[in-house]
Amino acid sequence: MTTQDPTPHDINEVKPPVVDTPPIVDETHQEAADSPKEKVVNHTARIAFAGAMVAELLFLLSAFVPYKVSLVFSGISALLALASVVLGCVALRRRPRNLAVAALVFAGVLVIIYLIVTALFFMLPELLNSNT
Repeated sequence: MTTQDPTPHDINEVKPPVVDTPPIVDETHQEAADSPKEKVVNHTARIAFAGAMVAELLFLLSAFVPYKVSLVFSGISALLALASVVLGCVALRRRPRNLAVAALVFAGVLVIIYLIVTALFFMLPELLNSNT
């Protein structure tokens, strides 16, 4: 046995020298990575949401106008709400779905209100006449 301390060369294995080489970069992917991501837009959902908002506006305005104009506003509002529900259901197929869900909520509430009012319109006279 030797009494000398081992040298670092004896302890570590010999490693090849590290050469600084630039990384290989595919330029086609780099251009795509540098460009900002395009915002995805669901155009059908936008149309459904706009229709639902116009239907809500006409529904609210129908309370402040004379009777005949109110009937016209309510009719247009009901048709727009129904169309917005249909378009909202179609728009749920694509992403993003946030405006489609909002259109379904707003227009769905109007459709339910109009269904209740229509049912009462036809049922109430029968209920009042049956008691006499």
